[in-house]
Amino acid sequence: LNFKTILDLRSTPIKVKGAFREYIEELLFRVSIFLAKKLDGITTLTELMKKDICYKFDVRPSFVEIWTSGVSTKLFNPEKNDGKEMREKLGLTKKFIIFYHGELNTKRGLVESIKAVEILKNKYPDLVLFLLGTGLEVSTLKNLVREIGVDNNVIIHEKVDYTDVPK
Repeated sequence: LNFKTILDLRSTPIKVKGAFREYIEELLFRVSIFLAKKLDGITTLTELMKKDICYKFDVRPSFVEIWTSGVSTKLFNPEKNDGKEMREKLGLTKKFIIFYHGELNTKRGLVESIKAVEILKNKYPDLVLFLLGTGLEVSTLKNLVREIGVDNNVIIHEKVDYTDVPK
């Protein structure tokens, strides 16, 4: 069919000392990069990820391109939707909101973010970490929120339709 084959990397494995699952993920990642060098190219999400892949796996920079995540500026336009209505509905008026939208798992810095809220909540009581999405480890994150007592400062909201995210 004469088509190009490219490996698109959206994230890299995170090493956890002594974790067998992470060891396997790292191994499979290394194999995929090795095999990708035989393809037509690699794309990454950021310039930093590109540099990391090129350095760690001896990939020439011209073989790797950056393909960032796209966004609809028509949909995500603060002039058309300031979020006021949804903030009122969720009781978040006058709150300082840190917003995360994506897969909810323990390898995306969310555990660390929740723990950071625990450290900051007394000094900044209007701070809210708003996690929007779904994932296999949602219950783990919810349990952590309860265990460390940040229920009032961390909201884990189920996923919504993409067109509703700006609200």
